[in-house]
Amino acid sequence: MTAASNPSMPDGPVAEAAELRHELALAHRAIEQAARRLGHLNDELELAGMLQRQFLPARLPRMGPFEFGALYRPASSVSGDVYDVVRIDRARAVFFLADVSGHGMPAAMLTLSITHFLDLRRYRRLEAGELRPSRLLSRLNGRIGRHRAAAPYLVSAVIGVLDATTATVTVASAGHPPPTMLRAGAGTQVHSGGPLLGVQPDAIFEDATLGLEPGDTLVMASDGIDPVPIHASGRLPEVLRPLAERPADRTAADALDSVAAALDAQAGSLHQTDDVTVLALTRHAAPGARRAA
Repeated sequence: MTAASNPSMPDGPVAEAAELRHELALAHRAIEQAARRLGHLNDELELAGMLQRQFLPARLPRMGPFEFGALYRPASSVSGDVYDVVRIDRARAVFFLADVSGHGMPAAMLTLSITHFLDLRRYRRLEAGELRPSRLLSRLNGRIGRHRAAAPYLVSAVIGVLDATTATVTVASAGHPPPTMLRAGAGTQVHSGGPLLGVQPDAIFEDATLGLEPGDTLVMASDGIDPVPIHASGRLPEVLRPLAERPADRTAADALDSVAAALDAQAGSLHQTDDVTVLALTRHAAPGARRAA
């Protein structure tokens, strides 16, 4: 706006100053509106994160010397990671960990769908031969594939079944970092290959069964943390040493608290760029070696 278009406006620098003040006031109002909208969005994300956590297990089952522990650290209010552990009878428990690419609202919504698709509690009536992780992955693969057009995200997962009677665990993976067996301070990858979920309709998944000896810990993690002992010597990433070197009188939950502290100590941990979830299954030397919860 100029003095020529508005005769009442003074000429020269005074007019320019008035115009700048007017534009500045408009900018301030726009910033205030944007801040209010951002505040509303943050509130909605916090609420979504609270709702998402309600779908996680409130407590993890303990079965004699076998104990589960979990560490769940979203990169923001909501997470692209999800896990669950369900005891289906006196001797068996089924568990899973899934990781959706990204960590915003769309990824979080897909984790809720995965929990619904799997619904581990429905498998309580299945016999041991029917309850195979590879079969559960195949079913989940089909469900995600049918909804892939609406949610074109990459999904990896690992599913396992613990049999406390035989002290064995069977796992199957779908494009997920291999679980790691921690034994005597060293780690070994548990390979059970399979592609990412929802990509190949006829994908084949493989089971791997291994025994759990007293003191063993099986670790599954999302790709926000590297649980794999890459080095030929069996040397583990430092962040997982609390699990590998857990004293007999400490629970898996105690060790995972130390893992969380190690993550906090890492450079840049205040700006966590990816969701971090760790699920651990430990066999204690004897039920009495576990500290009461």
